[in-house]
Amino acid sequence: MEKAKTLINGFKKFSIEQVPRSENKKADALSKIASTSFAHLTKQVLVEVLKEKSIDEKEILTVMEEEGHTLMIPLLEYLTKARCQQKQRKHGQSKLNKGNM
Repeated sequence: MEKAKTLINGFKKFSIEQVPRSENKKADALSKIASTSFAHLTKQVLVEVLKEKSIDEKEILTVMEEEGHTLMIPLLEYLTKARCQQKQRKHGQSKLNKGNM
């Protein structure tokens, strides 16, 4: 309190106004967080290393052939091309990573 009084003397003008908690919910929430003690919580981060993938991914692409050009052909071509490009980037990145070791 003495330190606060000393600092107040450095100002030309000083005033205190009380704001009801009901009108200042953010400050009320912050004060509750600040008063909470987290000493009981552990400061460890537990990590589990899996030997195998936990999810088996299966690539599924169903193609139904129809005569003539359909609206789905451009979409199918786009998705197939994007998938190939993604695999190429991933494969190229793994080559770069192996070269940097």
